[in-house]
Amino acid sequence: MTRGHDDGLDMDRVTQRRTSAALTGVQKPPGAASSVFDVARPPPKKRLTAPEFDPLAIEIKTGVPLPATKTGAAAIQGARYQALLDRMKPGDCVELPSKLARGIQAWAKGKSGVKLSLRKISDELVGVWRVHKAKG
Repeated sequence: MTRGHDDGLDMDRVTQRRTSAALTGVQKPPGAASSVFDVARPPPKKRLTAPEFDPLAIEIKTGVPLPATKTGAAAIQGARYQALLDRMKPGDCVELPSKLARGIQAWAKGKSGVKLSLRKISDELVGVWRVHKAKG
């Protein structure tokens, strides 16, 4: 009698074989994906290359003034924000409409290095305090 349970199969005669299409001589059709992962993967993007140029043929200009980075409404608004912040000392507060207060805070954080703190005063107004910069 054999060990384990008897399921009616002779394990000596039953073998499990792992095969692949390549081992059995079957070839995949031309252009077919190697695996399901190749089907789901998008094709690689082409790399952009710089256009060819002759560095000796490019004219170099001297003494050309550098234009301002921002012009128009953004530059005017930034100048207004800076003028307000220049008048404020640490501890000073102004009351502004919410949208304007958030705009000044975002601009000050990115451009001027001035730290501001905002607090809602009413449904329409926000208090904007200029605070001391943390030492660090």
